[in-house]
Amino acid sequence: MINYYSPQEMKIWSGRIDDEKDYESFRWHQWVKPLDLNDDSLTPFDGKLGFGIIGFESDQGIELNKGRFGAAAGPAEIRKELAKLPCQFSKDLKIYDCGNVTSKYTTLEASQDELAKAVKKILELNLFPLVLGGGHETAFGHYKGISTYLDDREDNKIGILNFDAHFDLRPYEKGTGTSGTMFRQIADYTREKGTNYAYYVIGIQKHSNTLALFRTAEDLGVKYVLGKNFVNGNFLR
Repeated sequence: MINYYSPQEMKIWSGRIDDEKDYESFRWHQWVKPLDLNDDSLTPFDGKLGFGIIGFESDQGIELNKGRFGAAAGPAEIRKELAKLPCQFSKDLKIYDCGNVTSKYTTLEASQDELAKAVKKILELNLFPLVLGGGHETAFGHYKGISTYLDDREDNKIGILNFDAHFDLRPYEKGTGTSGTMFRQIADYTREKGTNYAYYVIGIQKHSNTLALFRTAEDLGVKYVLGKNFVNGNFLR
């Protein structure tokens, strides 16, 4: 993969060490292992449960959407916080840092395609992908990776659950999406593939979406819950 770099240095995974041998004293930085997705010798994970962390360093979608810069630094900052967490899970659970995809030297569309390849590779390795953004344009590459992985399988249905004030169904020019268009891009992508589009969003705000976007959501069969109907984790009827 291009526009991808493996976790050659694991310095970001650092922190307090209470014990170097007692697993019950471990924190994440003592448990996470590096994994290079460009390594052709890799074999599928054969343990009980494994997670593959992949970062998407991108501000491009936010820039195109006239938003606030800084999301490209997200993967590094999230890793720094995760590193401090205690390992309060079974030793059977393995966590791998699979590096980052960057949009710094290419177009947003190309970097989303690379993210899709990375997600597909992680799934092929029998790991559960955890994608760290990046702007919300992360969702399109993430979805394409899962969808491509499921192409040869009978059960290829994917459901999207989004917690957001926005539909992110804005119109876009082909090939030039933003951080506010990805779920419309996914709808077009599924239409082209002939697969199911299932999008459910919780927290929609009327003042954050135009009437045209509500109409688009209805036309696409999007299910949603208005923010005023969702308080402290409970639906209000």
